[in-house]
Amino acid sequence: SIQQELNTYHRRLRDTYRPDLKDEADLGVLPGNPVFHDLEPHFFRPPGSLVLEPEDREKHGRQVSVADLLTTQLDEEAKDLPRRVLVVGRPESGKTALFAELIHLWLHDKEKVRGMVEYETLLAIQCLGIQPPPDANGKTKLSLSDEALKRLPASCGKFGEEKVKCVMSEMKVLLLVDSLDELPPGWAIGETSFSPWTNVRVVAFSGLKFMQDHAHAMRYECDRDHLVLRLWGGMAAIPVKTPREASESIAELSGGLSGPLFDAYCQRLCQVHGKEYAEFKKYLNRLMMTLSMEIRKPFNTYVAFSGWKVSSSFTAKTVSEFYLEWFAFWSRIYKTKVHKQNSDATSIIKKSSDDIGKLAFTAFADAQKKLLVKKDELLDYEEKRAFFAHTLVPHYNSSGEVQTFTFRIAAHQLYFSANYISNQLKADHTQAKHLLPPEQAMYRPMIPMVMGLTKDLQHFSEIEENIVSLVDMGQGSDTTRFGDPIINHVVQVLGESGRYNRIEGKYDSIVNKLLGTLHEKNWYILDGNMLPEALKALCECGHGLTESGDSAQENEDGNSGGKNPQKLSFQITGLLHETPGLCKLVEAISRCNIRVSLLLDATYKGTDEQPVDAIVKALQAKGRASLGKLTGFLSDLSILDSHPATRRIYALSLRIRENKQYEALHMLAKRSNKLTRIALRIPISEIKVKKLKEIPICISHLSVYIEGVSDETLGMAIGAWRAIRGTTSRKEQEYLRFWAVKGKRLSASDVIQVIEADLPAKRIEVPLHQPVSDYDQIRIQEKLNTVKGVEFIVMLLGSRQHPRKDLTSLKKEV
Repeated sequence: SIQQELNTYHRRLRDTYRPDLKDEADLGVLPGNPVFHDLEPHFFRPPGSLVLEPEDREKHGRQVSVADLLTTQLDEEAKDLPRRVLVVGRPESGKTALFAELIHLWLHDKEKVRGMVEYETLLAIQCLGIQPPPDANGKTKLSLSDEALKRLPASCGKFGEEKVKCVMSEMKVLLLVDSLDELPPGWAIGETSFSPWTNVRVVAFSGLKFMQDHAHAMRYECDRDHLVLRLWGGMAAIPVKTPREASESIAELSGGLSGPLFDAYCQRLCQVHGKEYAEFKKYLNRLMMTLSMEIRKPFNTYVAFSGWKVSSSFTAKTVSEFYLEWFAFWSRIYKTKVHKQNSDATSIIKKSSDDIGKLAFTAFADAQKKLLVKKDELLDYEEKRAFFAHTLVPHYNSSGEVQTFTFRIAAHQLYFSANYISNQLKADHTQAKHLLPPEQAMYRPMIPMVMGLTKDLQHFSEIEENIVSLVDMGQGSDTTRFGDPIINHVVQVLGESGRYNRIEGKYDSIVNKLLGTLHEKNWYILDGNMLPEALKALCECGHGLTESGDSAQENEDGNSGGKNPQKLSFQITGLLHETPGLCKLVEAISRCNIRVSLLLDATYKGTDEQPVDAIVKALQAKGRASLGKLTGFLSDLSILDSHPATRRIYALSLRIRENKQYEALHMLAKRSNKLTRIALRIPISEIKVKKLKEIPICISHLSVYIEGVSDETLGMAIGAWRAIRGTTSRKEQEYLRFWAVKGKRLSASDVIQVIEADLPAKRIEVPLHQPVSDYDQIRIQEKLNTVKGVEFIVMLLGSRQHPRKDLTSLKKEV
């Protein structure tokens, strides 16, 4: 009786938070493997800091899959598993989605999570559904046992509360607690909250920043009894290299899937509904041409799929268009599946969306994500309740009533807020300064959506100044990278305006106004949702074109003469095929006085096998743009030497997988009068060392990362460096690093062999996995002390039991 009632309660939680999993259950499809980023052990930094030091990265470098969530023990000497697991993450990292996934697996296939079958019952508590205590000023200890009883009215009515409490106290309980950071004021939660159960395992979910900044009773440190895991939930392939200071504020970098996870999620949707995956991917690729970041958010992927499978495909090219189409599609579902047949669905949708818009704007102004529904402020709330619950995420209290609503994703709050502003301005355009106060930078995130929804208003020119002022507000961690401006936001605002085309040879005044908000430093584009036409207008307007539309200098001299070129870097964090519009973006600026950097880390590091040849060729047009820097993998390096726009490159970071590529690089280095910096990543097992030639001495900065070096390939690696470096010392930099690869390790004796090889270089780094005995450390140190003229570092890679340590030469005191 208890289990059946709890299962009914848990199904409603699952259905509310994961409509995709509800579809699986309704169609009778057994669960697949969880589609989630691996979690990482997390060690809290001092309050206010989200930056990870190198030793912390290695210390928490272990990856924990969702399947191993209940069976991971970091302390290898401990006999028991941690009794408490705390999962932290940024907004939209997937904490509640994982909470619902665990519920779904409990209901339908416990075997998918190792160790789950050992528990007799599951109890899932959503803190957003807990009612505030009578005395909200106090710190009342929350009894989760009492919360459980409130959710078992039938069992308590049949057997009595004491009997139910007694039975549950003897069970082996798996307790899931979501949204710890949203516990109503007045409640406190800690170990005493779990005391009614003698055998309980707790998995709690909370916002990272909240736990980082507060001395919470459940802010655990990793030890034998506690495990703290971080759920990344972003798109960057290597999240520790994404600016941590910006992790709470760069909306575009959060909430998305990338690589195999994105493919797996799309395949799962097709499998559940019996659709062709290849056809669905073609459709997604069309959307991702200009909405690369937006479509990879799982809920948006699900919505796009839901429309496509019923022949209601989305055609949006901007963010505001996408959410307009989403709202129209979601409203059609409401009309056909949710609303009562005897009511006017169109009227309810209009009234409800207006109410949501007002609440969204108010909540946004108060920096809230919740919509606290006050029935006395909403006319006919009972009539509109179903639409609210359909469009937002309802959180029910123990009485079965909605305690609060939240937005499913942050973009929904931006959409409804922007829609409210649009409606208010239609009625009275003089409210612009009140609705969009130019001194309030917190309104910046909604500006692209506001621009898209208000651009056709009669008095838009009076609103425009406020929009431009807000675009110009605040150069913080979400708008700069290394002090240089990230221009995603500006390009997106221009794209939403629709005013990026030349008319009679001239651009609209708003292009110049938006251009004026950017410093002329090295511009950055981080993936992004953007129209090529908007980027083209922004670049052409200030960098090289005359009013007639012709470049002042279109010849093979590239950027020589006249004004120095604007620098623009494309920093792509995901896989190349997930930004299908990149070629179009590069083509769009090919005629401008722009010095382009293509920073495609995934292809450089080998996590993405797709070459970047097509993107490089997109720059080879008649115009003034040129390639300054390239990080990535080229299958045909000769294309760099085939056109003036790419021949003038000065810095190359390349992954070399075969000798033919190396030969083409060698030829380019000999012929180029600009190339001075080369960094190579070489999988040693894929290269024939005897065919390698010395990189010409004109390359003043040479860095070589040799991957996969082990006892068997050490001699080849040493030979490869000698061949590439040659016999003449470089002017500025000679850097060699043996790059650690999973399954390929050097021994202490191998490291000593490298030291004794007396390799010519200015700096050499060799990794060595721990544990390393004291005897071997002494041997290595003695050898290092004999090294002269080289900064030689042996990196003892860190782990939980063995902190990171670097061994270097110890200079003898004179």
